[in-house]
Amino acid sequence: MLEDINELLVSHDLSSSEQGRFTLLRYALVALHSFDELASRFQAGLRTGKFGKLEAGDETRLLDALSIYHRELDPFRSDLAAIRHTLGAHRGVPSGKERKRFGKQFDAWGEWESTLVALEAKCGRSRWQVALEAAFSVHNTITQVDLGQWYSTHGNMFRLYTPIRLTAGNR
Repeated sequence: MLEDINELLVSHDLSSSEQGRFTLLRYALVALHSFDELASRFQAGLRTGKFGKLEAGDETRLLDALSIYHRELDPFRSDLAAIRHTLGAHRGVPSGKERKRFGKQFDAWGEWESTLVALEAKCGRSRWQVALEAAFSVHNTITQVDLGQWYSTHGNMFRLYTPIRLTAGNR
């Protein structure tokens, strides 16, 4: 997921179109919201021992990196969710509850448009840089820790590993 975010940000930086940059960053933020949900589940799994025994100090490193990440992202969570649920997932369409409340009231629809504009104004790259860097820092820590992964990539090669259970007969 973070590789996708990185590609979106690279494309954002190369885009000469303001609308293109906004669109690319919006998609990166939607992906960041998804990453945030996974990071929380991953952290909970680490704390409950769901991933088995890690090397000495690795669990602490991961939990520390995730704690820093959550602390850095916390001030942005509300806006991140609003961007994901309003600009990303539903592309500016109010929920059924909001549409019912709006009815045919022109002022209410103007209020909705103001909400969209305010959220779009929060989609500047510099505003999100701290949160994005925190996510990439977690990624770097995860890649430095051996989680007993079952695959690896080397250049253009993709290698799968099959766990072998040793029994008394084949030790």
